[in-house]
Amino acid sequence: MAAGALIPLTSRPPLIGRAVPRKEGLEKVTGRARYVDDLSFPGMLYGATLRSSIARGRIRAIHFSDGIPWNEFIIVTAKDIPCENRIALILHDQPCLAAETVNHPEEPILLLAHADRYLLEEARRAVRVDMDALPAVFTIEDSLAKKEIIWG
Repeated sequence: MAAGALIPLTSRPPLIGRAVPRKEGLEKVTGRARYVDDLSFPGMLYGATLRSSIARGRIRAIHFSDGIPWNEFIIVTAKDIPCENRIALILHDQPCLAAETVNHPEEPILLLAHADRYLLEEARRAVRVDMDALPAVFTIEDSLAKKEIIWG
């Protein structure tokens, strides 16, 4: 058969119903595969995001518990963003970090960075955000009724 010629369907090996070996399979099952979390570089920092635990609320205060060496951390809040604190999700409507209110569960409130990933996670759990819950919109019917206007 000439180079580049098509192989008739009847002579092709069946692809359905047989195992297809993965290129990285052996490395993964033997534990030799390297993942992003396995990488380490001099001066590298790990990052964590503190997110809202409620659907909607007004941020009253952020508290940093004792027992954590906070002076060793990089802490970023909405106040630290030097430009407009907005991302164009639809129309510049999504804050990078919540400033005064949160409008959905898991909305980012602050960022932490530290050289020790384990201390970083301990610190993330040691941050407490005081919030006053606000009425949230959970259904299309609630949205169409316009009882609560969250944006726009």
